[in-house]
This record gives sequence, C-alpha cells and structure tokens, in this order.
Amino acid sequence: MAKPLHRGDVVLVPFLFADLTGQKVRPAVIVSTDPQDPELIVAFITNNLTNRSGRGAEFELLRSDAEFRVTGLKGDSLLRLDKLVTLSRGVITRRLGTTGPATQTRTAAALCRTFGL
Repeated sequence: MAKPLHRGDVVLVPFLFADLTGQKVRPAVIVSTDPQDPELIVAFITNNLTNRSGRGAEFELLRSDAEFRVTGLKGDSLLRLDKLVTLSRGVITRRLGTTGPATQTRTAAALCRTFGL
C-alpha cells in the first residue's frame, strides 16, 4: 500500500472461513494501534445484519449514520469485534475509506466489552 494506514481505516482483506475450508475477500476495520508494523489486526465487517455473536461484540454501520459516507462501504453493515485476525500488511487488497471519531469510540468500547477489559 502506498499510503500509510491508520487505526480505523476500512480495508479489503482475505478472511479465512472459521472452519478453514476457504477464504473470501471482505471489508475489515484496522484495530491495531500501529498499522505501520509489518502485521496488523483487523476486525471483520459483514453485510449480513443478522450475523450476530450473542455476546454484544458487534455494532451496525448504517447508511443513515452521519459518518457512514467516509467508510467506503456500499451498504448497511455489521462490524464484528469478536472476529479478529492478524495479517501481513501485504495482503491488503485496497483501502476503502475510514471510520469517523464516533465510530472509532464505539469500536474501542466494543473491544473492551468483548474482551472484558
């Protein structure tokens, strides 16, 4: 990637299926504190709004939200903070956009709730 990455950026990355039978390129949000490292941590985004964890480890990114436009996402989505992966920066397909300050605050709170911090 030519441009530096930042925490909160929305990127396209390959995600392995939970049963390791395959993978799919999906949008994700960078949650690493220093995304300039060779590896970074991202959280899965899905457009399946019913794909919930039961642990309250997710929140909706809706087109009606004031910050949605900057994400680069095409439609209503669900950010799953319990579906994290560490990846090499080199596997990022592209940067779609970023998340706004309110979404980043919600992300931090959801991570704390998910991991009991």
